[in-house]
Amino acid sequence: MKKAIISSLIKELQIKIDSGILTKNEKGEYKTSKIFYDCNSRIYARGHNAEELANNLLKAKDKRLNREKTNILLDSRFDSVAVGWYDTMIKGRKLGERNIINHKVLINKHIIEEFGHCRIYDIKNQDLQNFLNAKGEQYSFSQVNKLKHCLEGIFTYAYVNRLIDFNPALSLKMPKCQSFNKESKNPVSKEELTLALKATKNDFQMMLILIMLYIYGLRTIELVNLKWNNINFEKDYIYVEKSKYTDAITTIDNETVSRYLPLSPLVKNLLLQLKETDDPDSENQYIFLTKNSRKPLNTTTLDKYFHTLNRTMEIANGATVFNNKIIEYTNVRHFTPYAFRHGVATRFDSMNYNDAISEQFIGHKPTSVKNKYYSELEFEMNLRGNYDSYMNEVETELQIILTDSLK
Repeated sequence: MKKAIISSLIKELQIKIDSGILTKNEKGEYKTSKIFYDCNSRIYARGHNAEELANNLLKAKDKRLNREKTNILLDSRFDSVAVGWYDTMIKGRKLGERNIINHKVLINKHIIEEFGHCRIYDIKNQDLQNFLNAKGEQYSFSQVNKLKHCLEGIFTYAYVNRLIDFNPALSLKMPKCQSFNKESKNPVSKEELTLALKATKNDFQMMLILIMLYIYGLRTIELVNLKWNNINFEKDYIYVEKSKYTDAITTIDNETVSRYLPLSPLVKNLLLQLKETDDPDSENQYIFLTKNSRKPLNTTTLDKYFHTLNRTMEIANGATVFNNKIIEYTNVRHFTPYAFRHGVATRFDSMNYNDAISEQFIGHKPTSVKNKYYSELEFEMNLRGNYDSYMNEVETELQIILTDSLK
């Protein structure tokens, strides 16, 4: 096959030489160019005769194709494609600021978290549909619909840029979604936490997660990214490294990317028990791991755990179950990790804390530059003492809640 192509190309070039279309330069070489059917751009080559020209054209074409294949492989990671779509179709179109921020959060927190490590051409329609179905069990119709539109946009962008031969997002269907419950944003009450701890009495890690959320109001991305070297058991503090979704898509606005929090005696004791059980090989190992595969916990899996927890709480509260399905619910409110975070903010307000102190504890954007704290020294000198009354109150509350949950 290749010999036939070379032979045909030699004849074509020889005709051009004989007719005077191709002439030699001062070095005695012919220079020509050709567009091949399987190449996107024109190929150039030099040679002293038609045969050398033909061979050099084919060599140059092979090099170009190999280079293009390498570039496609480098650019075909899903997270690269998603960022390309975001930069071109969202930021590039100069949409409203709030719209741009919402898209960034959706992509980072949900989509890249799930598919970021994959090659774009390895993701199938069923993978996307399963992803949407799982989100439908946790979020409202509008939230899942936004995720669907993002996926359709990303894969259309990949198809137009010839990174994939077929768009797997074309036939995605909207799943049945959770009905939005405004109460899910209300603070978690002591009674709800008591019921949740009863439901997790055989799951030590989930119990620890609930307690840490109740005390610190951590974002889910902050919680799952905690490593053992973020916990200082000697000086009794937690170093929270991620306070914003800045993993794949970053903005100039990167305030409050880290903070220090006092280590509660209760949390310290539970963490030491977990560490002894897990026996981590490295201080860099993540604290919270998935139940079966023992891989680092991610936000999507944590959301699924909360969905299961709410179901378990309903059953523990006396819901009617038939064939392992709840057929009659009780009055248990569906709560989320954000409800814990909202509870911490409410508790600080009720104790009349200064805004600068509560902002630093929760990880809100500071209202002024002077309210930022970055170093361990500043935490020890200016902040730890200010947190004492809050920590004493929440620690006392938790001791009562834990006692009630064991009854």
